[in-house]
Formats: sequence, structure tokens, C-alpha cells
Amino acid sequence: PGRLGRSRRRAALAARTAGIHGEVGEGGEGGAGGEGGDVPLCNEGRRPIGVCRQGSLCDYGPEFQCCNQYVPHQNRCTCSPAGFWGCEDALAACEADPATARCNRRLAVCQARNRVLDSVNDGTWGGDVAACDRSEISVDWHDEVLRHLNAWRILADQPPVTANANRDRAAQACAVALEARGEITHHIEPGAACYSAAAAQAAAGGLVHSQPGVRALGDYIIDFGERNFAGLPHRLWLLSNRLGQVGIGSTDFFSCLYVSEGGGAGNKPWIAWPTPGVFPVDAHRADFTGWSIQSDTIRLFGAEVQVTRDGVNLPVVTRVLEAQGGAGYGLAFAPDGWQSTPGLYQVAVTNPDPNQPAIAYEVELIDCAVPEP
Repeated sequence: PGRLGRSRRRAALAARTAGIHGEVGEGGEGGAGGEGGDVPLCNEGRRPIGVCRQGSLCDYGPEFQCCNQYVPHQNRCTCSPAGFWGCEDALAACEADPATARCNRRLAVCQARNRVLDSVNDGTWGGDVAACDRSEISVDWHDEVLRHLNAWRILADQPPVTANANRDRAAQACAVALEARGEITHHIEPGAACYSAAAAQAAAGGLVHSQPGVRALGDYIIDFGERNFAGLPHRLWLLSNRLGQVGIGSTDFFSCLYVSEGGGAGNKPWIAWPTPGVFPVDAHRADFTGWSIQSDTIRLFGAEVQVTRDGVNLPVVTRVLEAQGGAGYGLAFAPDGWQSTPGLYQVAVTNPDPNQPAIAYEVELIDCAVPEP
């Protein structure tokens, strides 16, 4: 207690400058003595009064959440292996811990899973198709579509995207034209009901569905349909590196998501679905149409896929996906005689082209409703 003496001030400054470890004080041994005494050795069992107090050696900083554990301060005063007081970055230690990283990822994917599966709510459109009224959907509805889209991208470990007002208007014109037509198409021709150049552009460069905006997204991930089976074009776009600013349009019965030329700048060498790491077992919805891998750079022609669990090979039916806008190359592999259940799966992709890198990863399918021990 009392003021820091000159020696102690030098010790505190030296310790703070050095970060965490190292000797403190001129004496180097931290014992009592000098003008006011050196910084006490922490192995002496003495409290670090005047050493680790706020603004001295350790600026404790704000509270934070380390996964599901509350931590009162970003920094904490700790005892180094050499027995000297130092300041540890608790936040950095938390983020560097593999167990914490897994825990944080589990929280993120389970929250995303809850949104996309348990909270599928579309709004009500107030426009008039008969009058080709292109009134946009409400802000709340628009934002809910965007939240759902980004929740799917969280599951894919991809960055969120934003919407653009001009692209929204084009997408809305597209949705109105689709409802006026009574069926989906990517080709809205001049002379069609409620035609506009913007509607045609969004239809040609977008994902279209005979469901409103939120509900359509879940179907895009599955990508049912004979025409979609060859390429899984909707899924590949939602997970794509190329997805940037989007346009969102919907009526009560049709929707259009304008995706092309949105300025996406992702750089993942490959993207898998379900994604490596922890993943909710009921969220990938891909056992029928196939698990998938997409890439902008890795050619996947003729690649072979091996899936194992507990050392047992699980048969799959593999197909190369037709190149479409969301990715340059793609591969799908569907379970043959088995279904996804919680557990750890190893996926290995062998490419016949020696110039193409091999791909290997693990997927830990989890049940978000079951607490971890």
C-alpha cells in the first residue's frame, strides 16, 4: 500500500513495456528493498497491490463473453513461469483456445439453424399484380429475408452479404412479372405481362421461386427438381464466394433473389456443404440431392470421393456438377444406403489431375437440441 517508489515505478513500466514476462525492477529478484520496494514476486504469495491495479501494469479492460462463459475483464494480472507479475490478454487466450473456437462455432451454427428452420416467417405483400404494381415489400420482411440468407451463409462459414436498393427494385419487378405470368422463368421477354427491362435483368441473373422470399431460401439449399439436380445452381449461389450485394423481391406467391454481378469478393479455395467442423445435422438437408463441394479454381472433373465414419467407408453416388454462375466447378455426392446422423465424418476428395490439390476435411454433425457435456 502507498505510493509506488521510484524503483517500483521503473519495475511497473518495464513489465508493462515487455508485455507479460521478464524481470521487473532493478534488483531483478523482486524482493523487498530499494526506495519503496521492488515489485513483489508472485510466488511469494503476496497480492499485486500497486502492480496490477488499473492503469499500472495491467489495464483490465471491458468484460466479454468467452463462448458461454462470462469473463469480467479483457486483461488479467497473472504470474509468469519465472514468478513475476504480468498482464495476460484473456480475450486473445480465449480466441486461441481450440475448445473455445469449437464452442463459439457451435453457438453460431445452432443460432443460425434455429433461424432457418424454426423461424420461417414471410410477410404480406400489399401490391396489385393486375395493375403491375411493383411496390416493394416492407422493410421488416425485406430484412428478415436478408437475415435468413446470412444465416445460411453462417452455416457455410461464409461472410454476410448486403442488399442494394437498385437491385431490390429490379428483383421486385421480377417477382411481380413472375406472378403475372403464373410460373417461374429466367426469361421474361418483351410483351410479357408486367415486363420491364429491370425485371428481365433480375430474372436472368437471379434465383426465382414460386414461394415467397424467406421460404424460398430453404428450397434453394436443397435444390430439388430435375433441372436443378445436374448443377445445384441455387445452393452454389447462396454459398458462393461471388455473392455480394443482392436484390430482394417478393409477392405473396413468387420471389426473385438478384444474385449475379453483385461484387462478391470471397476467396475460399473451396466451399463444402455441409461445412467442415461442427454442423447441425438437420440443417444441411442434402442427403437426397447430395453433399457438395464447389470451387472457383479447383477442377473437379473425374474426382473421387470417400466418406468414412468410425473407420468404416460409407458408399456415395458422386456426380460432377454443371458449371453455373455461383462457382466455376462443383461436385456432389449423395449417401447410398445410409443417412446423416450425429457423428464425425471424414471426407477425402482425390483428383485425377495431379495439378489439382486434394481436398480433405471433417464434418461433425451435431444435434443442437442436445446439450454438450
